[in-house]
Amino acid sequence: MATTSFNEIFIKNKYPNDYIVYFQKVTELDWQDLQQFISKGMNKFDKLCILYEALLNDSASWNFFKGERLPREVVDEITHYISIYHTQKFSKHYEINNWITQNDLWEQFRNIRSLNHHIGGIVVKGIQEKYFKITCRLLAISDEGGSRLEKCQPW
Repeated sequence: MATTSFNEIFIKNKYPNDYIVYFQKVTELDWQDLQQFISKGMNKFDKLCILYEALLNDSASWNFFKGERLPREVVDEITHYISIYHTQKFSKHYEINNWITQNDLWEQFRNIRSLNHHIGGIVVKGIQEKYFKITCRLLAISDEGGSRLEKCQPW
């Protein structure tokens, strides 16, 4: 039996209620919250098992589950970032970054932004990889499909 700290910290997005993100115990999530976060699973137990499996299989992107509290400023920026995704009705992650760049809003994301260096020498403005993975999970979108990231440079 695995012994992983699973019931520590959870970031949740209460769409459409102002995109509030806060910390809460994972095992105390109600059915509606679990439904918003993860679509697979027929009941609460199934959903918690799927979440637990994700934690075991991709621990790097799930550090926030294991007690790493994100600073309030970071939580606020992630909340704002996610609200843009929903408000603008985007379906791909890169669309948020393009929109923020076109509207010259990166100053509002000082704690999570980065210059992302991809294969082929392409450098784009975006968010740091750890926050990228978190937002993909919260938005239930794939983190695949783009060119491979070589390095992130906070700015």
